[in-house]
Amino acid sequence: MHPFINIFIGMLLAWAFAKPQDARADQLGKWRYLLGALCGLYPHADEVLSLYSFGLYHQFAYGFTWSLLLAPFASFALAFSFSKLVGRPLEAIWPVTLITMVAISLMAVLTESGVALFAPFWDMKFRLSLINSFDVNFVFGALIVLVLGLMIPQFRVHIARLGLLSAIIYVVVLGTYHLRAYSFAKDYAKTMQLDVVKYHVLPQPVSTFNWRIMIETADDKIHDTRVNIFRKKEVRVRADFNRSKRLDALYKPMHKAVWRVYRRFGRHLPEQAKEAWRSGVHDKYRALTRYSVYLRLKQLDGNNCFVFQDLRYSGAKEKARGRFMFCRHAPEKYTLYRAVDEGRYVVLAKMY
Repeated sequence: MHPFINIFIGMLLAWAFAKPQDARADQLGKWRYLLGALCGLYPHADEVLSLYSFGLYHQFAYGFTWSLLLAPFASFALAFSFSKLVGRPLEAIWPVTLITMVAISLMAVLTESGVALFAPFWDMKFRLSLINSFDVNFVFGALIVLVLGLMIPQFRVHIARLGLLSAIIYVVVLGTYHLRAYSFAKDYAKTMQLDVVKYHVLPQPVSTFNWRIMIETADDKIHDTRVNIFRKKEVRVRADFNRSKRLDALYKPMHKAVWRVYRRFGRHLPEQAKEAWRSGVHDKYRALTRYSVYLRLKQLDGNNCFVFQDLRYSGAKEKARGRFMFCRHAPEKYTLYRAVDEGRYVVLAKMY
């Protein structure tokens, strides 16, 4: 989830688990808003690593700060510090921080990026890909609940719980949308008789009806499309459309879906590109590279380098976004580069 959304969710959760009868005589009072916001912001502490190194950040992103195993320790540390700061009893604060942090980590599982719930002992990221990381509906919904809670303090806890229930119902609805898009992907694969390795059904911004579908196949291809699961007619782009409307128009009705087929390793030196891809140099960064396909060949220090482009950012304003380069610097040894702007790359990882 985006930090902005998690701050709102943290505030909502901090009130949702309070006692209704103590809404105005609560030991924490309006401090719950600040406490919830800090709980929502805490998991994003891993982003501090990006100030030091992009590569280091992405090795640990959505890892230990989101871990359920470490949540009791982190929540206690925050509760202890907060109790000293505002002069409230620790026993009234710790349950709030613990429940809120755990709930926020579990909600992050709903996104496409996912989180390592059992870090540092297990780095696997759990993801359901039901909700976009910046879901506008979540933002406005949480904001409305918080404003109502401020306006009607005597019912603040009830309003927060109603907001939480609404969020759960919303997620269930998104789950049905995901299943609809996934079923469409399976029907396509069956019709085309594809030997499927993996389905990727990704929620998109702008509308919860929009989904990006990518199908990896055993012949090293990616079948890619954008669909709106309820749209009946194509949207014709007009001159007065803003960027948001132009992006939304890319999502076709399912019966008019346009499938693009990409060769993972291209047509030019595919065996060499495959060797670079499977060298293991990007194992720690597969969350970044997994949707990438061969773009072009580039020469660096007399060696063939294979540039891959993340399909999610194909056509983005920043042309270098989602672009990676694999270069062999010794037999079976590769260096992974990340593009920072057009034509300029920095080292992300190196095999020794």
